[in-house]
Amino acid sequence: MRAVVKGFEGPDGEEPGSYVSPDPFDDSFWLRMLVGPSGGPGEESFDVLVCTPAWLARAVVEHGPQIGRHRLVVERLDLPAAEAFLRRQIERLEAATWDELAGKLAGPRPIGDGDLDQLAAALEIVQAAIANRTRWQPRHRY
Repeated sequence: MRAVVKGFEGPDGEEPGSYVSPDPFDDSFWLRMLVGPSGGPGEESFDVLVCTPAWLARAVVEHGPQIGRHRLVVERLDLPAAEAFLRRQIERLEAATWDELAGKLAGPRPIGDGDLDQLAAALEIVQAAIANRTRWQPRHRY
């Protein structure tokens, strides 16, 4: 059985494409994914905070340490690109049952094994931004 993304919505059910970021390099957006079994009825919702390193750095300064689970750190807030990335990651998952598949989606590594290096690089950038109190500048593309 494979997972399929059946849609995306904002926290209040709005279309994510209607959101206009005031600063795409320092922003966040709660994105709800509606995911179900491929070729079958039903879906469950999974929420992911899509955020930029600058936004995350500011959140750490203002609120203290942040846990990275269910967060997608992106260079700039581009919701269609985030949706495409999440769709690719989710739709490659397989399991024998929907319960096992949903467990993979909600588990400790919901985005995929290959993203640990990306998360480590993003955290390094956030730490440097906090230390320097400067606007985040990209060092490389993911």
